[in-house]
Amino acid sequence: MTGGRSTPASQERSPRERVVYAAAQHLRSAGPTAASLRAIVRDARAPWGSLRHYFPGGKEQILSEALAWSGGYAAADVAEYLQSADPTPGGLFVHLLDGWARELKRYDFGRGCPVAAATLDPGEGTPGLTGATRTALDRWLTAIEDALSAMGVKGARSQARSMLSMLEGAIIISRVQRSTTALSELRQFAPHFDAAAQPDRCSGK
Repeated sequence: MTGGRSTPASQERSPRERVVYAAAQHLRSAGPTAASLRAIVRDARAPWGSLRHYFPGGKEQILSEALAWSGGYAAADVAEYLQSADPTPGGLFVHLLDGWARELKRYDFGRGCPVAAATLDPGEGTPGLTGATRTALDRWLTAIEDALSAMGVKGARSQARSMLSMLEGAIIISRVQRSTTALSELRQFAPHFDAAAQPDRCSGK
């Protein structure tokens, strides 16, 4: 999940929005258990006393909203690609791969997918994150499915799941190896997704 690439400047967000965004970044880098509320508030440049007002559910609510924000961001990224000049299923896959390659390099491989982080580390005292993680992933998956369907791909749900599975695995491998080679190597599968589209609808128009 893209969860934070190319976002507006922090000063354009409200204090509440800054907290959610900062929480998403800490979730990506440290996971739910290690994500510190004080560090989140510090990075958000928000008053500590505002947490109870904005987030009466505490850390679980903040991280749940961070996952929801990340899911929405990822879905919007897919929808934006669909509006490009000549969208194709393979082009969408490459778009996701290249976007994550840039993101990993930008943060020196320190920030990964928030869904993967919350799945591998459900968090102590935050049982509600399981549902939030599932919802965020489904929003991203559905966005990819809808885009593929619009481009005439048969079995769009299955193809979307395959696309996302390969992407998530490559993100994890890239972080461990501190190299984007795993992402680059997946570009060879772009023709597979193009081949699943009906010839007269591959452009998505």
